Amino acid sequence: MLAMQQISLSSFASALEITETDAEALLAGGLPLTEEIAGKLETLLDLPAHFWLGLEASYRSDLKK
Repeated sequence: MLAMQQISLSSFASALEITETDAEALLAGGLPLTEEIAGKLETLLDLPAHFWLGLEASYRSDLKK
């Protein structure tokens, strides 16, 4: 698990095994968070995948409004 600190986009992308372009899109809300990425975030940040998926569902719901 990474300590709560700033990390580079490159390190973030590498930890999630995605490209930097996809990491930027994910952070900007342009790339939907998948179960696979949620699982990697769980490992990386020690917050359960269902937490990340719940945030994603809420965000996408708000976009529809």
